[in-house]
Amino acid sequence: MTSTNSTTDPADPRPLLVVLARPGTGIDSRWLSLVRKAFDWPVLTAVPKAGLPVPPDNPDWQKWLERESSHPALQHGVVLIAAGLDLPEYFQPRLQQALESPDCPPLFTLPGTHQAGLGFGPLTGTADVNDSIVAAAARPGFAPVRFRPEHLAIIAPGRIPQALEQARQGLCHVYDGIWVEDHQAAMGSHCRPAPDVTAATGHLNAAFERLADARPRAALPHYGFDTRPVTLHISHSWGGGVERWIQDIVASDTRHNHLVLASGGSTETPTHGQQLTLYAASQAGRIPVREWVLSPAISSTDITHDNYRHILAGIIRRFGAGRILVSSLIGHSLDVLGTGLPTAHILHDYYPAWPALDLDPLVFDDEGYNGQIDVARGIAASGGSFLFAERSPEKWTRLTRAWHAAVRAHEIALAAPTNQVLMRWRRLVNDPLEKAKIIPHGFTGWPAGTAAIAPRPAGCGRLNLVVVGRLSRGKGLRLLADALQQGLGRHARITLLGCGRQGMKFFGWPGVDIILDYRHEQLPQHLARIAPQAALFLSTVPETWNYVLSETRALGLVPIATRCGSFEERIEHGRNGILFDPQPAALVKALTDLNARPERLDAMRSALPAEASMAEALAALDSLVASRGTRPPAAAAATGKDLDASVMAGHLADLHKQQAAQLETLEELRVQAAEKTRWAQRYERMFNERSRWARQLDGELSSLRHEFSETVDRLQGELDEQQQKKLAQTHAQLENAHNKISAITSSRSWRLTRPLRITGRLAYNAR
Repeated sequence: MTSTNSTTDPADPRPLLVVLARPGTGIDSRWLSLVRKAFDWPVLTAVPKAGLPVPPDNPDWQKWLERESSHPALQHGVVLIAAGLDLPEYFQPRLQQALESPDCPPLFTLPGTHQAGLGFGPLTGTADVNDSIVAAAARPGFAPVRFRPEHLAIIAPGRIPQALEQARQGLCHVYDGIWVEDHQAAMGSHCRPAPDVTAATGHLNAAFERLADARPRAALPHYGFDTRPVTLHISHSWGGGVERWIQDIVASDTRHNHLVLASGGSTETPTHGQQLTLYAASQAGRIPVREWVLSPAISSTDITHDNYRHILAGIIRRFGAGRILVSSLIGHSLDVLGTGLPTAHILHDYYPAWPALDLDPLVFDDEGYNGQIDVARGIAASGGSFLFAERSPEKWTRLTRAWHAAVRAHEIALAAPTNQVLMRWRRLVNDPLEKAKIIPHGFTGWPAGTAAIAPRPAGCGRLNLVVVGRLSRGKGLRLLADALQQGLGRHARITLLGCGRQGMKFFGWPGVDIILDYRHEQLPQHLARIAPQAALFLSTVPETWNYVLSETRALGLVPIATRCGSFEERIEHGRNGILFDPQPAALVKALTDLNARPERLDAMRSALPAEASMAEALAALDSLVASRGTRPPAAAAATGKDLDASVMAGHLADLHKQQAAQLETLEELRVQAAEKTRWAQRYERMFNERSRWARQLDGELSSLRHEFSETVDRLQGELDEQQQKKLAQTHAQLENAHNKISAITSSRSWRLTRPLRITGRLAYNAR
């Protein structure tokens, strides 16, 4: 912040900052102190000062300005601001830039939550984050609206009469480059902006919509206003090693601000430059701030393209880019090599000289083909995996020659991560490229405290190995399958970590464990759990670097890799790793030999080299780019068009289609809901009817149960009575019989005949 020097000289050429006190609250002294530190303009508050007009005693600045319009101190511009507003970073120089713009209107205001109808949302970031997004997404420019600013009004120097006339008509302009919030009350969130205000800030609102799932954790850089120069990266939207390199550079480089211009398009077509997206890149992440539709679309790479050149020149001018780092030309135009800015092409691959991305160009090195590599055979060998619509070798030859000529004419710096990359490029363009430099990709390292992997064997006399990353045709998918069929599983148990969809073919294979995906920051935890003894690298195409090699070596894993591409250069066979020919039999033999002497891994583990640091890579890159002289940027093509309106119209049309589809779906849901409601009502009536019937049956059942109980009790009583009577009769009969028997046995005749009875019983028994 600049220290304050608020003079009261009416002839002071600086604008006057007039603080509007809020009714009943006054001006907070702490806020005013911050304002005085942020501005070196004269500040007018509620306390009168000699040589300055009497300050307004209420927020009605229009009447005050009409009364004091001729005062000399007001002729250099006036900023009327309500006390308590949150003033964003670099507010004064950004506002000064707007006031000095040749198309600055007499009266304008800024978007934000300081007044109802000027905001949009929902905004979830802090005030400084929201302002940084607005600053990056702004065009910047002025849009006329029917709106009367009350809490923040800015009047251009010498334009007071025109500003007052606009205020009387209820008109002003909205400048889209600065966002101002009111921490006391987010008034902008309580009123929907009018259509003209919505149109004026529509591109800002669209920028926030793009950030719905990627809110930045911190404010974006203020490009052109802080002291750091701006680096513009040229890339594509495919991710991979290119994106990783840019992320590492951005995260490690504190001397520059960074922007990324990425090409993209529908993945359903081989047209890779349908649109461009500009990202603000910082330690907080990569945030999309602008989009353009290329007209016409770029299929692969154009030699020249009017619309692309116009967009590129606008980005350089708007953000003050000081140098360009080209990581990929896919979806771009070679115009990016002719801006006049210091430019370096980072050779992450062999494009555009070699469009068969999944094949090694040296395989097609045909001395009989004019002494050059046979591009036609490479395209034919790619078959269905060829990613581009243009299959004509002549087209690619013309593009390569144009690239080579642009590199020579504009002194483009070339940087390759390894010697083998540069060797192939020299062969592809038939040029020694004597000024090209080898700059290894630096490694940011794992967080402090990340422990090295403690390896353990898989058991059953087998090695415990891991393959990290996606499997594909060029990443060893076929090599691994063939090696497993030749008995690789007898010597090693293999975990495929992050193998992706193509690795699903190994589900159920003996000796293979599969983890389809993982988060990059969790790689050390995954490896610690697996505890592999070494890492397998199965690429059959020449990789230019391979970040996983750096990551796993930093964790203490010995690499076992194909003798292909950068692996040959980065691994010393037998000392700090093992190399094998990219053939299934060679892989099986290498692991068979290692399994016979697994103690070799301990010696190789202790000899693993330290990875190149990002500081070393940045220093070499800065030195390389700085060696290129700066020439004036190429002028934008006169035929170029800014397609912002077309982009917004396209988005609006898409939204209308989505709305129509949603309305149709809503109508279908309404019909289904009505049917289900009728069904529910019908079943509710049936339920009610059956409930009444059930209640009636329950009553009847209760009555029957009572009657049954009474009948049972009555019958039980009668039964008991009958049984008692029968029992008494039986008892009487028994007693009568007993008396008769007693009379007989006690009689004289019974005693006299006793011997006869005994003799008769003995005779019966004898018979």
